[in-house]
Amino acid sequence: AAEMVKGFKAIQDKIKADFKEPKKLAHAAHAAICAQETGHLDKVDKAIKQIKAAMLAWESAETKRLATERLEAERVAKEQAEKEKIEEAIRLEAMGEKAAAEAVINEPLRIVPPPVMESNAPKMDGISTRMTTKHRIVNEKLIPREYLIPDEKKIGLVVKAMGLETKIPGIEVYEEPTMSVRGAA
Repeated sequence: AAEMVKGFKAIQDKIKADFKEPKKLAHAAHAAICAQETGHLDKVDKAIKQIKAAMLAWESAETKRLATERLEAERVAKEQAEKEKIEEAIRLEAMGEKAAAEAVINEPLRIVPPPVMESNAPKMDGISTRMTTKHRIVNEKLIPREYLIPDEKKIGLVVKAMGLETKIPGIEVYEEPTMSVRGAA
């Protein structure tokens, strides 16, 4: 059985040798094509990012402008309602109706809501904006354990270096049999 494994290992080595150069050439061609593609795509991606950033900045400014206009319209509407209320109370008091004037002063303001402000932004088919929820770590020491991922690569390097003597809490170090066969010489 050992001689058969050695024979098959020799066949494997021959197959690998036969495909080594064509694979190397194909890999080099693939890498060159990918590099060219990436060079072209990087330029387009950069332009898209710049345009999107400008569009989002404009949209943010437009949203702020609309909010400011709305607040101003609400302030003007409130002032107008207060002015009308006072004028009505003064008119009623001048007619001698002090109780009615007092009632007008004590009743809540009737504010006519301002019209909904419309954006000047043109509507474009295929373009939409949505809010995307993201995160950033501000203090990694406060992150709960369930959100931490063990560094498998680092653990593997320590186990490889220290073998069965490795002492990492929560890690079991064990041996597993493997077999290696060198080809026929």
